[in-house]
Amino acid sequence: MSSIRVLRTFLAIARHGSFAAAAEHVALTQAAVGLQMRTLEQDLNQALFDRRGRTVTLSANGYALLPRVEELVARYAALASQGGSDTDAAFSGTLSIGAVVSVMGMMALRVARMKTSHPQLAVRLFSGKSFELFDRLERGEVDAAVVAQPTARLPQRLQWITLYDEPMVLLAHRDTAPLDAPSLLASRPFLRFDPSQRTGVLIEQALRRQRVVVQSLLELNSLETIAELVRQDAGVAIVPRLRHSSWGTDPLLRVLPLPAETAPRTVGVLTRPEALGPVRVLLNGQFDAGSTSRSAAQTRG
Repeated sequence: MSSIRVLRTFLAIARHGSFAAAAEHVALTQAAVGLQMRTLEQDLNQALFDRRGRTVTLSANGYALLPRVEELVARYAALASQGGSDTDAAFSGTLSIGAVVSVMGMMALRVARMKTSHPQLAVRLFSGKSFELFDRLERGEVDAAVVAQPTARLPQRLQWITLYDEPMVLLAHRDTAPLDAPSLLASRPFLRFDPSQRTGVLIEQALRRQRVVVQSLLELNSLETIAELVRQDAGVAIVPRLRHSSWGTDPLLRVLPLPAETAPRTVGVLTRPEALGPVRVLLNGQFDAGSTSRSAAQTRG
């Protein structure tokens, strides 16, 4: 009978659209993937793929089987995580992780450390906007994504793990003292983060709470670039206080708190159940002790 590894290969083909792409994802040769799928078809006594020349797509039988395989692999992953400590398990294969730009440096460091204890695990790290990474996760191009918490109800097959909150603050140049946040917003050029992104939506909400009309100077999609422009005294900005930033000790910056009722940016990871074990090891010990894990379908912004 086919093994759980064969079923994971089947899922990789469904997500990546070809034997070749799936082979790269599961760390097998294309020939090995083809052999596994022929074995699976023989075991189930049905054709799971439509083969036309070099093109391979799921057949009607394949599509019918897909949700049951996803459930089976997810249940196996849950059993494996209950049966022993993730930190003691040796992981192999390929793990693809997406992350918003503001956490890429921290994630790269964690990946480097993880490789020392799991040398057989190949980890790929990609950067992008939260909504782009969610789309890649949906298409199966990444196994997990570190993003700002989305507001929409998400598919049950994804798991959300809350990592930490970043409070909204006003960034200003040191020479603006002693003006307070409302005065700075009213008198200085405003550097706006892209409002089409989840982080930008939170910033716009925080700005409306200030009840101040601002003079927009630039709209950008990088929090670090905004911080650098503030260092150059180009303007002021409302941003989430990045967890791994040194803004609080930067001699060129003032970091002003906003009212306590201002919603923070919640950062977390969306992951597929089959990747939960290595993802937990990757993120172990660096985030809040109160971090929670639950079905993404239950999350709200």
